[in-house]
Order: sequence, then C-alpha cells, then structure tokens
Amino acid sequence: MNQAEIELLARHGVTVVHCPKSNMKLADGVMPWPTLKAAGVEVALENDGCASNDLLDMWEEMMQSIKE
Repeated sequence: MNQAEIELLARHGVTVVHCPKSNMKLADGVMPWPTLKAAGVEVALENDGCASNDLLDMWEEMMQSIKE
C-alpha cells in the first residue's frame, strides 16, 4: 500500500488486521507497520486459517510479528 492509501485508512479510522505467519508462508510481503503506526492506523494481530497457516497458535503468531 502506498502513502495515500495509508492516509485514507487513518482518516477513516480503519483497523488493519495483520496475519504475519500467513503472509510469510504465502510470500505476500511484509506489512509496513511503522508507517501505519506513524499515520495513526490501528493494527490488530490475527492468525489465518489452516489453508495458509500451519498452526492456529496466537502465541506463535505474536512471536512471528516480533521477528518482522
């Protein structure tokens, strides 16, 4: 997402949900968390379903988000 899209999310009070293990497994890239935070966008942590995440373990999801 580009800066204009991030500003649009912030302006409308959107919460972005991040699934780090799923993104890594599917090679979807890395979420620009620092940029979203600086813009005032709230970010929630989630784990995806079994099709794109080997575990449904929220602790593992939190550990993966720290590694990013």
